[in-house]
Amino acid sequence: MRGCEGPFSNDRVRAAIGMTRVAQSGFLRRLDGWLIVSVLVLLFIGFLALWSASAIRPGHPEFKRQWIALFASLPFFFAFLRTDPRMYAWYSRIVYLIALALLVLVLVAGKAEEGAVRRIDLGPFDFQAGDVALFLMVFTLGALIARLRDGFATPGGFTLSLLHVLPLAALVALQPNLSGSLTFLAVWVGMSIISGQRIRYITLFIMFLIPLTMFAYNAGIIKPYQAQRWVDYVSGNLGFHTQRAIISVGSGEVVGRGFGRGELKEARFVPVATTDFIFAVIAEEVGFIGSVLVVCGYGFFLYRVWLVVTNASGIYQRNVAAGIFVIFSYNTLVNLMVVVGLFPVTGVPLPFVSYGGTAMVVNMMMVATLLSLRLREKGEMF
Repeated sequence: MRGCEGPFSNDRVRAAIGMTRVAQSGFLRRLDGWLIVSVLVLLFIGFLALWSASAIRPGHPEFKRQWIALFASLPFFFAFLRTDPRMYAWYSRIVYLIALALLVLVLVAGKAEEGAVRRIDLGPFDFQAGDVALFLMVFTLGALIARLRDGFATPGGFTLSLLHVLPLAALVALQPNLSGSLTFLAVWVGMSIISGQRIRYITLFIMFLIPLTMFAYNAGIIKPYQAQRWVDYVSGNLGFHTQRAIISVGSGEVVGRGFGRGELKEARFVPVATTDFIFAVIAEEVGFIGSVLVVCGYGFFLYRVWLVVTNASGIYQRNVAAGIFVIFSYNTLVNLMVVVGLFPVTGVPLPFVSYGGTAMVVNMMMVATLLSLRLREKGEMF
């Protein structure tokens, strides 16, 4: 008996299956393997460092929770991987309102910790809305810059982009989280420069920040301890946290004390060893040579991210990739400079290494977005 000739005939089913396999193989083939490898290497370093740094507490609690955060990030990772980032441009106003709502929700119903309200308590874990809002801002600011096009590098375009960012940065500053609000402004500056904004406009704004900062301090928005960090930095006083971090880094010497054998870490000499100063733990245990290799790992990762920026298939896609590049590079550079005393203490995490559930989820979403952009780039790249 002859097979059915309808839409579900055997030949058509086999053809459909074959096309699906081809599409899947093409999808996998165009993924940036080197970017994925660089992320896996950083995750491997991060979990080793976190296991060692969390050893000062019974059961390595931060190490275990970081694994939970990584697995929790996977559904978001695959969702962003298979979604065309242009979709967020089509709904950029809604995305922007979501970012604003999250930051307002923190101020209204956030969890108070040490005089600050930065997290939303969700029972078994906390949710840091600032990290998510920063990621969402990349899409909305990228869409705004793309709509302005040549008008972006004008006083009007400059003002519109600044007004786009300031409400978000102000809400974060009210938590209070000065370092977080500076991250929003840093991402805006980086995206503006990469998108061709005139340097003189940005320079004038940075100069205007000086009296604005003084006003914020007098109004109580900037707390005395936050101002003191900058005063200590300018005066050459490294402060308690940085002094101990530098001693820990130096104690590693050339080859380090060995994995898990950091004596200063075991003595709890290094403050916030699992988060802001985890690189001090790494340097003590793997020494100068190991620290250089870790820095090279970040350098290669950022190089792969930058290639996504330069090979983007459109203005909006380039803006989004540029924003993610700025977030990763800013967090990496600032964290490392804080540890060695080249920047005042800010509480900026080291991507994929510092303990933080929300940060892990957002980092994986950003990597997925980069891979999605990579699938739609102009050409192949090493």
